[in-house]
Amino acid sequence: MYLIVTIVLVIILLMPTEKMETSRSNNEEKQNEKWIIEILEHNVDFSPRNVTLNLIAGGANLNIVHYLFPDVNHVHYNKLASIIEKTANEYNLIYRKQEVKDVFGIHFNYIRNIQNTNSQAL
Repeated sequence: MYLIVTIVLVIILLMPTEKMETSRSNNEEKQNEKWIIEILEHNVDFSPRNVTLNLIAGGANLNIVHYLFPDVNHVHYNKLASIIEKTANEYNLIYRKQEVKDVFGIHFNYIRNIQNTNSQAL
């Protein structure tokens, strides 16, 4: 049981930025970007409506909520995630969310790509 929970948490923590598109700009533009927009552009919330996963992961699955509200207890993250999503949509901002099954798919594709790259190098 501990092994399964550990594997799930490691995949959730390691794969949030795989295949994520980001905007590139010069340093001056980066300095002028607002902090909240930066967090929304570079983070992902995983299964924001899954209360059980939130309790098991201690809020580690909701990165955006954690970075915006670091002093709030993780039991409130699910409600905050829906508020953040509505607000982001209202202001035409990006809010990234993925389900855990999608994260596993990304992880296994990543492993497959590494395996193919290594076998071609031999």
